[in-house]
Amino acid sequence: MTAKRKTVVIVDDHDSVRRSLERLLRSCGWETRSHGSAEEFLEHARPSGPSCLVLDVRLPGASGLELQEGGGSSLPIVFITGHADVPVTVRAMKSGAVDLLVKPFEDSDLIDAVERALERDEERLERLERDAETHEHYAKL
Repeated sequence: MTAKRKTVVIVDDHDSVRRSLERLLRSCGWETRSHGSAEEFLEHARPSGPSCLVLDVRLPGASGLELQEGGGSSLPIVFITGHADVPVTVRAMKSGAVDLLVKPFEDSDLIDAVERALERDEERLERLERDAETHEHYAKL
C-alpha cells in the first residue's frame, strides 16, 4: 500500500475546541480537517488516506450519534462529549465507536484513541487494496 498521510477529521460545534484539537493532533504529525456540524462534514469528500473522525456527541442539527448510526461516515469514530451517560456510551460503542472520551479528557487518552482509530482504517484500506488486486488477478485469467 502506498503510504499516505493520516488525517483526523474533527466535528465539534465549538470553535475553541476544534482549534485546540487541531493543534494537538497536528503536533502528532497528522493532518486535520474540522467542521462545526455533521451536515458541514457530509458536504466534504472523505480524505484519501487512512482517516478517522473525532466527533462530538451533541451537535446542532444531526447529532454525532445520528451521523454514526445513519451511515453518514465509514470512518472509525472517537466520540468526545461533555454529557456522557451509560445509554449514550453503550449506543456509541455498540454502533462501532473506537472510544468515547468525556470532556475534559487527557491529551494522551485522545492521542491513544486516535492512533487505534487510524490503525483500524489503515487495516481496512489495506484489505480493500488486497481484494482489488485479487479481483484484478482473477479477471486476467
